[in-house]
Amino acid sequence: MTALWEPATRRLRLEFRAAPAETRAQRDAFEEQVRGWVGFEEPYVVIACCENGEAAPVAWRVFWAQFFRASRHPPRVACFGLTPSERFFMGVMGPLMRMDAQAFPSEGEALAWLETAPTAT
Repeated sequence: MTALWEPATRRLRLEFRAAPAETRAQRDAFEEQVRGWVGFEEPYVVIACCENGEAAPVAWRVFWAQFFRASRHPPRVACFGLTPSERFFMGVMGPLMRMDAQAFPSEGEALAWLETAPTAT
């Protein structure tokens, strides 16, 4: 997994290249780095590239949902390249976790949706 931060647009790009196999310490360090970028107070948006063909473990999906909800202004999350099970999970759990998240067939469609976000700059 990689993360890129675009401070001018306050857009976080997450790329899931394979199912995560990090240790707890590695995950905590990654979380600290990303939290340092996005903070807790300022709005931001997320684009998630999931074109690896593997579904992320449920625990990893829940981790990110909780991470996003910890912000004062939970971000709008646009995903593309999801597996069918991930699209189902997002459709069911997104509303339950009070997340503004949607799946898209392409990166272009995901980015276009993010541009309509009230928090987009």
